[in-house]
Amino acid sequence: MERLGYKDILISVDELLCLVPTKNQEKFFNTIKNGMKRCRKLNGGTWINVEDTNDGRKRLVHYSSIPENTKEIYKLPNSTTLIQKVKNEKDFDKIDQKQCKIDIESMQILSILKDAAEKQYIKFCPKYLKLFPSEPDKVIIYARTHAVASALLTLRYKHKLRSLQGGYMQIAGLKSYVTNYAEFCKKMSQWAENGINLIHKLTGTDQKHLKKVTDFHIGKMEQYYSHPNQYTYSMITELTNADCKAIGLKEISIESVKKYLGQPSVKNRLSYYRSKEFFKKNVQPFARRKESLFSGDLYYADGSPLQIFSWNKEHTKKIRLNLFAVMDVKSSKIVGFDLAESEDRYNWFAAFKMGFDMEMLLPYEVVYDNASATKTQEFKTLKEKLLVRGCRFNPAEKGNPQHKAQLERWFGTFQSTCQRMIDGYIGEGIRSKRTNGRIDAEFWGKAVRKDDCYTWDSMVMIITQLISVYNQKAAKNRKAPSKVFAESEKPNAPIIGKEDIAQLFYHSKKLKISRSELKHTVRHVDYYYEVFDHTQGLKLNGKEVITYYNEGDLSTVHIFSLQNEYLGELRQKIGLVQGKANQQPSDVQQIIKTSKHNNSISTTVRDATQKIADKAAAINQDAFYNISNPFTVAKETFNTAETKLMMDYVSEHSDVNSERVKPYTPIAYNTPLSKRNDKKPLTERYSKQFQDKNPDLSVVEQK
Repeated sequence: MERLGYKDILISVDELLCLVPTKNQEKFFNTIKNGMKRCRKLNGGTWINVEDTNDGRKRLVHYSSIPENTKEIYKLPNSTTLIQKVKNEKDFDKIDQKQCKIDIESMQILSILKDAAEKQYIKFCPKYLKLFPSEPDKVIIYARTHAVASALLTLRYKHKLRSLQGGYMQIAGLKSYVTNYAEFCKKMSQWAENGINLIHKLTGTDQKHLKKVTDFHIGKMEQYYSHPNQYTYSMITELTNADCKAIGLKEISIESVKKYLGQPSVKNRLSYYRSKEFFKKNVQPFARRKESLFSGDLYYADGSPLQIFSWNKEHTKKIRLNLFAVMDVKSSKIVGFDLAESEDRYNWFAAFKMGFDMEMLLPYEVVYDNASATKTQEFKTLKEKLLVRGCRFNPAEKGNPQHKAQLERWFGTFQSTCQRMIDGYIGEGIRSKRTNGRIDAEFWGKAVRKDDCYTWDSMVMIITQLISVYNQKAAKNRKAPSKVFAESEKPNAPIIGKEDIAQLFYHSKKLKISRSELKHTVRHVDYYYEVFDHTQGLKLNGKEVITYYNEGDLSTVHIFSLQNEYLGELRQKIGLVQGKANQQPSDVQQIIKTSKHNNSISTTVRDATQKIADKAAAINQDAFYNISNPFTVAKETFNTAETKLMMDYVSEHSDVNSERVKPYTPIAYNTPLSKRNDKKPLTERYSKQFQDKNPDLSVVEQK
C-alpha cells in the first residue's frame, strides 16, 4: 500500500480482498477485475489503477476511485478511516498476509474446478453415453466428475491436497466418492497411478454360489409365463417354487419373478407364446406403406357387424346386420357398401357393384379379407373378368390386420361417432377399454322397448344416411372424403360403362330375337323387350344373343353378340290397353306412337335399299336401271340350233297357230330400285312423305 495524500491511497488487489469476509471474496474479485478493465478502456472514471512499480505484473487501485455503493455493499472503510487505521506502513504490514494468500489460492482452485465442471465436461459425455444411453442426467453427472478429476490431477503438484479437497467439496452436482481427507488422498493416488479411464467403477464379479435365481428357476419361470392360460405372477411363483423344492433348490420371491419377467427382452420374446395378439401388435415389425397418390389407385374391402340390433327381413328374429364396405384409400371415402344378415358372396358382390356402378370406374387394385366368399366359383370368375378390365383383386396378408388398417380404423370410428347417433347403439364391443365405450344399460333397454327394434328396411336407410354424412363431413384439418375423391385425379382407374356392370354382376341367358322383340322368362313370368332401332332390328332378327339381366330390376336388359360384342340396352315393352272403356288419353297417345313406330320400319327399309341403289347407279346409271327379265335372258342365252329345231318341230306337229303367238312381255313393276325422277335426298323425301300423312306426329318419341 502506498500513501499518496490525505484522502487517497494506492492499494493492491490482494490488500483489497483482505478487507472483505472470505465468503464474499470471489464475488468482490470479479467486481475489481471488471472495474479495472472498464477503467482502462475509458481512460478514467472509477476504479483508477496504475502499474505497481515494484512488480510490473500487478496493478494498484486508487482507493478513493472505488464507487461508494461498492464500498457500502462490501462494507469497506472510507478513505479517511483507512488512512487513520494504517497510519504507517508498519501497522498495515501487521495484517495477516498469510491468510489473505490462502484465500486467494482457494479462490483460484475453485475457479479452475468450476470451469471444468461447467464447460470442460462436454468432451467426456460420449464415453458415458455408451454406458447410460437412456439416462442423460447420469451421463452429465459422470462427465462432470471426470472433468473435475482431470483438473485436480493438473493442480496436484501446484497446490496442497488439503486445498484441492476444499475446492472439490464445494463443487455441486458430482458423483461423490470421498467424504474425508484420507479418502481424497487415496483417490488422487489411484488416479495419478492408473490414469482416469472411466469414473464409473464397472467392478464386481458374478458370484453364482450366492445367487438364488438359477438357470433352472429362469427356465421354469419362462415355461409357466409362456402358457396360453396367461398365469399370474403369484401362480408362476408358486408353481416354480414347487418344482424347485422337489429337486432341492431354494425358493424365490414374487419380486424376483416380476423383476426377471418384467425385463423388456424377456417379456417381448415370451409374448410370442403368451399372447399372439400382443406380439403382433407391439413386437412384430411391419412394413410402413406410403399413402396412395391418386383416388382409384387402391380400394380396401372388409366387413363388420353393426352395433345396433334390428329385425331380419322376415321380421322373425333380432339380429345385427353385417356391413360390408369398400373404401378408397386416398380419400377414405366409402364408395360402396351392403347390409346383409351374414357376410357371404352376395353381400360382397352387392358392395362391389355399388362401388363400381356409382363411380363408373374400376380401381387399379382391391385388397380384400380372406373369407369363405373368396373360395366360391362366382368370386373367382369375377376376379378374372375384372383382371381383363385392368382391376386387380389381391387378398390381404394372413394374420396381418394392419394390411387394411385404414378400413379397420374406419369401422371403429363409424361405430363410435356415427352409429352412436342412433338410439339402441350397444357400444363398441366387449374388448373396448375406453370409458365411453359402453352405453348405459338402463337407457339402452328403454331405447329398445320404445321402438321395439328397427325393421330391416329402416336400418338399411339409416346406415345409408350415416355413411353419406361421413362421406360429406370435413374434419378440422382435412377435407370431406367425397370432396377429396372428386378433386383427385384418377389416371390409374379404368373407366367402365353399363355394359361392364352387366357382364360383371348380372345373370345371363342365350335368347333369340324375333320381330324386333326379345322374350325373356324369369321365374315363370314372361317379359318382353323391344329392339327400338329398326336398323339394329333388321340385323338381329332371327339371331341369338346373350342377354344380361338383373333380377332385382327387369326394366332393362343388356344384349351382347355371341362374340361378346356389346349390342345395346333394351327397355321392357309397355302393354297397350285394348278396351276403349279403360283407355286414358295417355293410352291413346301411346297406341298412336307405337303404331306409327312399328309402321316406320318400311321407311327404314326403303331408305337403306335406296342408298345401296344410289351407290350402284353412280357407277353406270343406264346399265343399273335397265331391269332384265329372266325369260328374256334365258332365251338369248340358249338361242341355239337345238332350240330352233325343237321350236320348228312343235310348230309343225302341233295345233299352234303362229299368227296367234304373241311375244312375251314382262309386267312393268316400279320397285324401290327403279329409276326415280325425284332427286331430293332420301331423308328429306321420306320425312316429307311422313309429315304429309301424319301432321300431328312429325316426330316419333322413344320411351
